[in-house]
Amino acid sequence: MKTWLITGCSTGLGRSLAKAVLQKGDNVLVTARDTKKLEEFEKDFPRTALIVRLDVTDLPSVTEAVRAVWDSATLRGILQKRAWRLRL
Repeated sequence: MKTWLITGCSTGLGRSLAKAVLQKGDNVLVTARDTKKLEEFEKDFPRTALIVRLDVTDLPSVTEAVRAVWDSATLRGILQKRAWRLRL
């Protein structure tokens, strides 16, 4: 199982990609400025979709999103493993 971070999931390509990845069974950090438009993901994929508010033009929003991503245990484990490999 992979973990994806997909931006712009409220419409268009981001939304379609997030749905396809979730239907495949992978984890997705689903992001958008308006998280109300993402409620469908939370309802349909409660164990594999993590809703994260992200407005890339707003620094506090980016900071909160990074914190939420880091707090995702699955992603944190992946990043720590890769960081460890890079040190070797």
